[in-house]
Amino acid sequence: MSLTPALLTTKLAIPPTRPDLVTRPRLIERLHQARHYKLTLVSAAAGFGKTTLLSMWSQLTPLPVAWVSLDADDNDPARFLAYLIAALRTIHTSIGDAAQELLHSPQLLLQAVVATLINEIAAGRDDFVLVLDDYQSCDDPGIHWTVAFLLDHMPAHMHLVIASRSDPPLPLPRLRARREMLELQTDDLRFTPEETTAFLTRVMGLELSAQDIAALDAHTEGWIAALQLAVLSMQGLSDTAGFIATFTGSHRHIMDYLVEEVVSRQPPDVQSFLLRTAVLDRLCGSLCDAVTGRDDGPAILDQLERANLFLVRLDEGQHWYRYHHLFADALRARLHQTQPSVVGELHRRAAEWHERNGSVETAIGHALAGQDFETAARLIECIVQVKCARGELATSARWLNALPDEFVRARPLLAMYQAQTLLYDGHPDRAEQLLQNAERILQDEAPADHREHMSGRLTALRAVIACVQGRITESLDLARQALERVPAHDAATRGRAVNIMGIALSLQGDVAESGRAFAQALHLGQTTGHIYLTLTAFSNLADAYHMQGRLRQAVETCDRALGFLSERSWQRIPAASAVYLKLADLDYEWNKLDAAERHLTTCLELAEQGGIADVLLNATLTRASLKQAQGDRDDAIAAIQRANELAQRYNPSFTLMAPRLARIWLSLGDIDTAAGTAQTALQQPGSETPDYSREFVDLALARVHLAQDAPDAALQRLERWLEPAESAGRAGSVIEIHLLKALALETQGDTPQALAALHAALSLAEPEGYTRLFLDEGAPMDALLSKATECGAASGYASRLLAAFASHRRPATHAHTLGDTLPVPGSYTLIEPLNDRELQVLSLIADGLSNKEIAREKAYTLSTVKWYVRNIYEKLQVHSRTQAIARARAVGLLG
Repeated sequence: MSLTPALLTTKLAIPPTRPDLVTRPRLIERLHQARHYKLTLVSAAAGFGKTTLLSMWSQLTPLPVAWVSLDADDNDPARFLAYLIAALRTIHTSIGDAAQELLHSPQLLLQAVVATLINEIAAGRDDFVLVLDDYQSCDDPGIHWTVAFLLDHMPAHMHLVIASRSDPPLPLPRLRARREMLELQTDDLRFTPEETTAFLTRVMGLELSAQDIAALDAHTEGWIAALQLAVLSMQGLSDTAGFIATFTGSHRHIMDYLVEEVVSRQPPDVQSFLLRTAVLDRLCGSLCDAVTGRDDGPAILDQLERANLFLVRLDEGQHWYRYHHLFADALRARLHQTQPSVVGELHRRAAEWHERNGSVETAIGHALAGQDFETAARLIECIVQVKCARGELATSARWLNALPDEFVRARPLLAMYQAQTLLYDGHPDRAEQLLQNAERILQDEAPADHREHMSGRLTALRAVIACVQGRITESLDLARQALERVPAHDAATRGRAVNIMGIALSLQGDVAESGRAFAQALHLGQTTGHIYLTLTAFSNLADAYHMQGRLRQAVETCDRALGFLSERSWQRIPAASAVYLKLADLDYEWNKLDAAERHLTTCLELAEQGGIADVLLNATLTRASLKQAQGDRDDAIAAIQRANELAQRYNPSFTLMAPRLARIWLSLGDIDTAAGTAQTALQQPGSETPDYSREFVDLALARVHLAQDAPDAALQRLERWLEPAESAGRAGSVIEIHLLKALALETQGDTPQALAALHAALSLAEPEGYTRLFLDEGAPMDALLSKATECGAASGYASRLLAAFASHRRPATHAHTLGDTLPVPGSYTLIEPLNDRELQVLSLIADGLSNKEIAREKAYTLSTVKWYVRNIYEKLQVHSRTQAIARARAVGLLG
């Protein structure tokens, strides 16, 4: 039994056409224009003659035509690419040598394969056409990305034609806008009245009145398949006019009724053959005999073709056929209705035939359809490692998800791959149960050396699960156990174990040790050529540097990752998304918002393509922060909503997610939602034990307290983290704690201590160029920096930050950040004007003075100042100093 997936040459042949078809010159002429477009899209529902039209045109065009007839088995990027290359080689035998070699490498990298293939195509000069028929069979994001990438970089002498039952998720709007696409839609493909007449009279030989033809044309609305079914149903009827008069209903009802009539009019042996072979996607004589238990398969197929009974020939040798899709659907429905007990046996016979003939993947499909799960599990176990090694993960996941749990649990290898699928889908509990069961089976049944190796692989995956669930100490223990059990030659598994150790250490706040672990994982990834491990380690190492406040070294690490990708033309593989996310975060911190947006866009595209949930979630939160900083409140809120949707699907640690959400809500001026979000994080399991994730929560709550004008509470939360952050070398946290302390102390009226804390933050931040960390604190930080500059207590770095504040102040009609300006509708008016004394107090608040300082400045009592402040809040409809400053600027009370 061969494990190498065989390509069916019949799927590369242009389907032959009958000589008596209705000629369609208006459509042929339009298709002749395909050479002037990148893409020609023929999109219509089943039965509108897409394949027939393209087959007819392929025989008339002077351009060479490569053809692929797609089906559900091709819904995997690697298999799709294999057929695409094979099709191109039917017209240019030199195309695809290098791409095919990459396709069969242990690590499938879509961009590398497609880029290499494009380069090979570009070496040619002669125009040609590639037809992808039945494209709706493919819904894998990797396939859509492959075709989109091909369209973006396709050489001018290549022209792509796609036939599909629906518009595919490709960049069609852009192609339309650039006039790079020719389209034939349902309305174009409908038979015209003239074509209907020609079909009924000349092709089918019916003698119908003009009135009957018009009625039938009106009923079918030019739907070619319905016309064919109607004609078959009318054969032998004396009252054709009466039949046509009652011929009405939806397409589905028409199909069901007419196929019922067609099938019931066939001889019993043909009816039986039709129903029993309906389980097959492709038919040949010996396969039909194996399924039906007869020996007349070739003769019956020949008879059906001559009777034009919805049989489509797939090769010139008349060996392979398929039923028209609509006809097959109807036959299967009738089989399930009338003979449900035989369906499983028919599929099992088909599976046995395909396994004997080396078509293992097709055999798996039939075994699953026939619920022969023992055979399916055995075949999947034979091929799953090969499929995953080649990057055909979508196919493997589809097979494993179709198996009942007991068949997966009984096989440790299948359990391991299924656990990965469950983990990525946000079900770590179920994944861990699978692995625990697999370990029990290995202990009882496996040879010692195999048991130890497999146990190590399972333990490495369980370390990931424990980390995802927040069991950090256990995750570290499991990763170390995995390293003890996995032999040196399995460097990929060892690298994954070291990498998860680094993640667990970083969650404990030990950034130095985590950085060393990521560096070791990076070394293992690079020495083994494991692309996914390498890129994960690169991005994790950059993140460790970021936590240490070493922004420039983090960027250098990301640049090394991009260089690694560029050398191999892999810049746009999904695994690179984490690197682009880190670059976006660093660009944001340096206030390079345009560059951040570019990197973030690339990150989101790649993460969506690969379905990398954790990167998608974090990138969406970064997008919310970026949009808020750019003044786009609506897009920021939309990004928050999208992040919440992703969180429901992926189920991340809320303790890690909540602080980011709280900061964004604060920036948007929604203090209540920010406070609720941060407080909810405190209620998560384990929140009473101080750890690095709790630090994030306390810093978010400190900001909430500042927005609520409660500096004492803010300082209480900040003080507990300064020494641990300094001891662990988390310079990024130390800077953040110092600057928040400065704002809290200034709010208390202790300006000297506030300036001292600000100086500590500036001293650490200046070498690395921190910017947004200060800008995002808004007007209070602006005022404190101004005060530090005026009294000579700040460096030129503070002056540069002040210049950045000045350049980012926005007009009142824009959306604004908390502490800078509050989002206010342009039509906002005060419920009551501020009096002169209130305006004076407001001005001093904007200058950064505390209540005590205002009392000294104006010779008021402290209670009088608080009374004025309360009046200001009520008239401006705000709840804090920062909101008051923002609202006052928005309505023009402050410059």
